[in-house]
Amino acid sequence: MWITAATDPFGNRGELISRLYGMVGGTVDGHARLCAAAWLLDESELAVRLLRESLSRLRAPGVRGNCGATVSALQWACIDTGRWDEPLLACREATDLAAAYKMEAVAASASLATATVLAMRGVHDQVRPLVTSVLATIDAAEYRGFAARAWRAAGIAALAEGRYLTGYAQLSQLFGADGAPLHHRVSYLGIADLAAAAVRAERYLERGGWWNARWPGWTPRLARGWISLPPAPGVWSPSPRTPSLTSPRPCPTRLATPGR
Repeated sequence: MWITAATDPFGNRGELISRLYGMVGGTVDGHARLCAAAWLLDESELAVRLLRESLSRLRAPGVRGNCGATVSALQWACIDTGRWDEPLLACREATDLAAAYKMEAVAASASLATATVLAMRGVHDQVRPLVTSVLATIDAAEYRGFAARAWRAAGIAALAEGRYLTGYAQLSQLFGADGAPLHHRVSYLGIADLAAAAVRAERYLERGGWWNARWPGWTPRLARGWISLPPAPGVWSPSPRTPSLTSPRPCPTRLATPGR
């Protein structure tokens, strides 16, 4: 389950989710891996519940174990479900664990999760230092998931500042010129942000070909129409009428395969 979810989360997704819930209902070993599988398969509410349970077990008196990876996964699962405060608390814990046990990947994940929440809340001036620090620390070619999350956070922050061309350039790093994703899962989480940036920067024709090849029916007119939708009360919208991200954003839109 874990291997398949990690390497091909979009292939046979229905079968994988069915197996996932079957395993959750029974007694299985490898609870941490099951948590991560739920997160990677975009069953985010289930992932949050399982990850919280896993952390409770790891924090129990007399239990010896490193919970850095579990805290990292919980950060992103909470972000995926629109929870902003909980991931920031988890990030602080992860940062402390990373400092104590010299876990660079855990520290980088915490910084990127913090940057993402801040970008979505419109606190864009604090995003750039965090992203720059992570990109200077990791090998972007090796840690492509981290690189994709860094580009997405930076791109959202740039859009919040009204720097649409910069935001488009940064979000474009999620995909190559041929449409190949920088990361097989994380890149697709930013497709709606990239669409918004393309329209606001008037670059929607540049990628129309490969978008339409993957999602038939996509057109520049459809993208412009999506951008111009009036926002629901209290919800951020990429409409030109709201140039800054001043309120929490809902969890990411579910997209068709291969991007969800």
